Amino acid sequence: MKKLLQILSILTALLCSVNCMAMTDSNYDLTVYVEENPENPDSNRGHRTPPVPLLCSISVTDGLRISGIDNSLIESFEIRDGYGNTIAVLSDEASFIDFVFSLQGEYRIIFYLNDRTLSGWINVGK
Repeated sequence: MKKLLQILSILTALLCSVNCMAMTDSNYDLTVYVEENPENPDSNRGHRTPPVPLLCSISVTDGLRISGIDNSLIESFEIRDGYGNTIAVLSDEASFIDFVFSLQGEYRIIFYLNDRTLSGWINVGK
């Protein structure tokens, strides 16, 4: 009986620690979509193409990673709430990451590049 209680105690401790690790997110993954800049008439040459999905990772330790995109091309970072209201416009990656990890809820993230924008939705702090 004593062995059974020890095993149950160990299992409970392990399950609680896994739950606590999941609550301390230091990484968020999302999909962003490329939207050509409407001010650049040569960008689509009159052809409609579906948005291109790109994988994006926002991490406290690894920074921002967007597949196929050089971060130095990002001119500004914008965060909007679920109603489309702009919460913040930031000019550097470090400030953007700090701000994202201070939020709770669902937000639209927009990355502005010279010739296009990338946007997607993120659920943070849950």
